[in-house]
Amino acid sequence: MKLSTRTRYGVRALIDIGSHFDGQPILIKDIAKRQEISKIYLEQIMLDLKNAGIVRSVQGTKGGFVLEKEPSLLTIKEVVESLQGRISIVGCITSKTFCHRWPNCPARELWVNVNNAIINTLDSITLEQMIIKERKIEEVFTIYGI
Repeated sequence: MKLSTRTRYGVRALIDIGSHFDGQPILIKDIAKRQEISKIYLEQIMLDLKNAGIVRSVQGTKGGFVLEKEPSLLTIKEVVESLQGRISIVGCITSKTFCHRWPNCPARELWVNVNNAIINTLDSITLEQMIIKERKIEEVFTIYGI
């Protein structure tokens, strides 16, 4: 399974929103600039995140995006699946019709275990944890003038 650019950018955008939230919605142009993502592409990603209930948009001159959920309650797995679909490294994990060898394939158990490890890892990391890491990195950059 390869994570799409859309998914990677979506995670970065959410970390950015959480890191820079001061009570006011975060402008998409500011996220795009800080994250070096095309504003048009980011708008498409944010629409998917909005449709998934992860962010909401606020209209008006002070509009932008805010998180719909507390960062401590939002897992990276939820974000990945909202942008990329169900996590499956090979088709036989989710579909018996993918391969006729499904019931007796010795490799299938391996793929299921690898897939579960990925899911469990992504499900164990919250957006809040990523925001904390981002703030620590920003703090180091500020201290050392990087």
